[in-house]
Amino acid sequence: MAAQFTSQSTEAAELASALFREWLAELPEGVLRSHVAELALSFRELDEQQLRLLVYHAEPGPLCLYGARMNGDHVEIVGPYVKKEFRRHGLGKASLTDAMRLCWSMPEVYLLALGNEPWRTDKLEREGFFACDSILPGGAGEHQTFLVSVERRAQDYLRLVREPRGRGSWAVVLHNDDDTTFEIVVAALMYALDVNDRIAFEYANLVHHCGQAVIRFCRTEWTAKRVARTIRNIAHGAGFPLYVDVERTGNGLV
Repeated sequence: MAAQFTSQSTEAAELASALFREWLAELPEGVLRSHVAELALSFRELDEQQLRLLVYHAEPGPLCLYGARMNGDHVEIVGPYVKKEFRRHGLGKASLTDAMRLCWSMPEVYLLALGNEPWRTDKLEREGFFACDSILPGGAGEHQTFLVSVERRAQDYLRLVREPRGRGSWAVVLHNDDDTTFEIVVAALMYALDVNDRIAFEYANLVHHCGQAVIRFCRTEWTAKRVARTIRNIAHGAGFPLYVDVERTGNGLV
């Protein structure tokens, strides 16, 4: 299976169009269907500053469609839409996590969903999304709108997985800058901290929105400086001025 941006090939755009047709066939007449229909007609003309749309496909054909769309002063997750026969296999949750990575580092992200099923609300709340007022003209109608604070989602997830790791009175602190890309930050953190891409991504989000964050505790200053130096070297080697420093917490073991 592979995911491909619709802007990268005619084939990917055609696969996305097929999924849009199936999605629209499932939506009842109303505000949400009109919203999706407008996107289905216009997505080929939108550039990457307006829309990042991915189609997930395999040998049988297109399986899933998701993305992120900039709408004026907010960003909205597109879908995720999963073909009926491939639902309940985790594609929706995985696509939602991937879609969050396409959201231009915006502080708040919206998600629109058909209906008002309690199970969906419970699942989305576990992912940091909470019901809010509709962002579409004409009111909510047959759909719900959910909102997530990217900063809060990052904090909650990192707390859940017990990050930052380590014990000691020396802290490695990562600082935000306007030049280093998310991709470089994620790659550097994965290597230096030995964490997966989700943890590294949430650290990048937290630093972007808070300005800085502690990413590791160490028992000695030497160990902390080694971690910081490894992160800096990866970023600087790629031509980015990522700033990492070491601070004494003054709290002893933590």
